[in-house]
Amino acid sequence: MKRIETENKGFTLIELMITLAISSIVMTGIYAIYNAQSTARRNQKIVVDMMQNLRAGLYYMEREIRVAGFDPQRTTNAGITIANLSDIRFTLDDNQDGDLVAGAGTDPNERIHYMLSDDADGDGIANAPGCNLQRQDGAAGAFETIANNIDALQFFYFDNNGATTTNINNIATVQIAMVARGGSFERSYSNNRTYSVTLIDGTNVTVLPAQNDNIRREMLTTSVRCRNL
Repeated sequence: MKRIETENKGFTLIELMITLAISSIVMTGIYAIYNAQSTARRNQKIVVDMMQNLRAGLYYMEREIRVAGFDPQRTTNAGITIANLSDIRFTLDDNQDGDLVAGAGTDPNERIHYMLSDDADGDGIANAPGCNLQRQDGAAGAFETIANNIDALQFFYFDNNGATTTNINNIATVQIAMVARGGSFERSYSNNRTYSVTLIDGTNVTVLPAQNDNIRREMLTTSVRCRNL
């Protein structure tokens, strides 16, 4: 009886090593692309969150500062009461009843105060991470958080001619600059940017010096023309 032999060959060690090497290169490329896309999505989300945070805070302040001094009956002497670099206080007769009654819960939205939650030295720069933009309603009302993770908040004041003024009776426009910080440390990111703003009168002012750290930040600024001052 004749034996029929078949030749069944497997992979050689060299072929297997070549296959593994090619697979490793392909997988490394796929992981690099995935990691780059994930990092880009994460960074984009951080920026989007900061911008939304800044826009929300500026929206509140811009809307209310614009009507500071609203006094239809001309009996309240409403207007800006404190105009500092780091905070602003103003009054308005929101319910048009002819008075501004002090105290929380009485005539709400008529005595407004904006400032940072952690800026004891009043330089418009947060003293520590986790600082927020806060709003006080009423002379003795509790502060509420309007925007989180704010590193700087500064106000600049101008008269009708666009000149800087320190006299609250001459204020016609308020320019606001606010810097928000990302919520996480990024080892591969270095931030040595100085955040500056060009004021209405052309002056360039540093709002937040370079922090030289690994935190992303964004800045927005707006100018508010006060209608009733």
